[in-house]
Amino acid sequence: MMKKIVLLVLGLLMWSCNCLAAGTTVSVIADIPMMLKNDKATINEIDNNVRKIFKSYKFEVTPNIEEALLLVRQYRQDNGLLAKNGGGDFLKTKDVQNLGKMFKTDYVFHIEAFPQALRGKASLFSARVKYNAICNLKVMNVRTGEFVIVKQFTEEGDTGTSYGKMVKHFSEFIPNSLNNAKLDVSAL
Repeated sequence: MMKKIVLLVLGLLMWSCNCLAAGTTVSVIADIPMMLKNDKATINEIDNNVRKIFKSYKFEVTPNIEEALLLVRQYRQDNGLLAKNGGGDFLKTKDVQNLGKMFKTDYVFHIEAFPQALRGKASLFSARVKYNAICNLKVMNVRTGEFVIVKQFTEEGDTGTSYGKMVKHFSEFIPNSLNNAKLDVSAL
């Protein structure tokens, strides 16, 4: 009789531990051009694409991308990484790990997107710049501080005669990179 009670208690303890254990969590840090951080449609599209990548493997994406953008901005401000125009340098590996710890997540999905100027041409009334749009997609194990997945996408762009053309290009390029990434997060 005592054996049955002990086994029952052990069984209940193991069951309750499994029920209380949280699933694997991932936070998203979007180091994207300032011109897109206030573009709700692009932010929502990035968020939806990220959730598709991780949802099928039962990851919990937390916090949502809009909240993460605000918290990352605050982290930059607190650590002297924020430029006067509101932008800033890209986060270093240690910063990404610190943010993952702050978010209390197992992994960080770090999206870096930026233009890299190739050549430009200017006249009295307009300027035209050809650039490479670069999108780095990286997944970091917060506990070890190592990037376990890294992919890069590059695409040539041209501002034409307006800056708006670059904004439009990036608003399509980042979600397309996420769609085409085919990141295998199943082993995480």
